[in-house]
Amino acid sequence: MNSNLYDRNFSVVSESSNEAMTFSVLQWNLLADSLCAKEGDKGFELAPLESLDWSFRQQQILQQISTLSPTILCFQELDEPHFTNWLNPTLSSMGYNGIFKKKPHSLDGCALFAMAAKFSIATTRSIQYSAIHSSASNPTPQNQIAIIARLFHVNSQREMIVAVTHLKAEKSADGEDIRLQEMQQLLHELEIESRITPVAETAGGDVEPLRMPVLFAADLNATPASKEYTAKVYPFIRQHRLGFQTAYSNDSDPGQYTTWKVRKGKESKHVIDYIFHASPTNPNPRNCFLRVLKTLDTPVHVETERIPSFRYPSDHFALFAEFEMDISQVRL
Repeated sequence: MNSNLYDRNFSVVSESSNEAMTFSVLQWNLLADSLCAKEGDKGFELAPLESLDWSFRQQQILQQISTLSPTILCFQELDEPHFTNWLNPTLSSMGYNGIFKKKPHSLDGCALFAMAAKFSIATTRSIQYSAIHSSASNPTPQNQIAIIARLFHVNSQREMIVAVTHLKAEKSADGEDIRLQEMQQLLHELEIESRITPVAETAGGDVEPLRMPVLFAADLNATPASKEYTAKVYPFIRQHRLGFQTAYSNDSDPGQYTTWKVRKGKESKHVIDYIFHASPTNPNPRNCFLRVLKTLDTPVHVETERIPSFRYPSDHFALFAEFEMDISQVRL
């Protein structure tokens, strides 16, 4: 049995100009233990049974985190007891502060951690999405959520908005419509949360208001394109007025993936996990922006049982991106 995590390579995007301004972000759907099974609708039928055991998987989760040592960690599908009794105290002992929000009708939820030596968590709040279903006329609360945090960057003495979210899983046109409504709510809140300049000071102007840097990590459950229905979520994000860019520039390339699994005899390999950062096309010259330095590739070769397996503890590969907080062009 080979239980070594898959080898992965880094892709360098640009070189750092100021080491003190760099930080890294991990985005990872952990595959909640409450959702991990060998049989049934959620069953990973090719996965060795022992590889699905939580005590085995949590060791590999920590191994992946320790190897990468990210500054900011964004998780989906973390069961509440595992946050409270395991991951929060473990990461706290490693120098992280964390917050958690449980889904309203599930055991699992989202979590966000920040390395205390580089970021302090200034404020946090959560969103429970609502959506109008195809057969309804009024919005109803969803089981999907987001965490929005305002982080204070110690070295730059600047604040930054970071969010983590997990959208509706249903792979259908109706599911995509609901995901679009959820994302519309999140980006609306990020616009409000990131604004520094009061609305009255910029009303009618062509230049973006003074804003904090914004990034969000997500399991969108949405691909950049789809043959089964019209993709709406990814295009909406990319066309948003805040100019969101993905840290991984090859999201739409054939063969790219963030999850590769076999369930009920059906193999799924696609991109549904992302790290986005705001990059407005008409920025306020006083704004501070984020620049991608490098990203962690997914493995070139994955064994026949796909993931999860003895080689990886989740059905999603962790994404990792290193950023630089670029203040070189800021005019105060």
